Amino acid sequence: ASCEAVYVMCTAINEYYKNTGTMIGIKVSGGITSTTDAVKYYTIVKEILGEEWLTKDFFRIGAGNLANKLLSSILDSETNFF
Repeated sequence: ASCEAVYVMCTAINEYYKNTGTMIGIKVSGGITSTTDAVKYYTIVKEILGEEWLTKDFFRIGAGNLANKLLSSILDSETNFF
């Protein structure tokens, strides 16, 4: 997902919430390969939807590649856990 696409999706979710009072979640995935990318998406969700959405029930990042990179860095060897 691009930052632009996530921005549009969050805006639509925000409008839906304003009209219905129902919180729905968002899962960002595809091409998230760095912590910088993850922080960008986190920030978009926080700024548009609010901190209430920053829970495992409403905000998820599909980032298996990022998780593997982080584990590899921590363990100092290539890891493909996810």
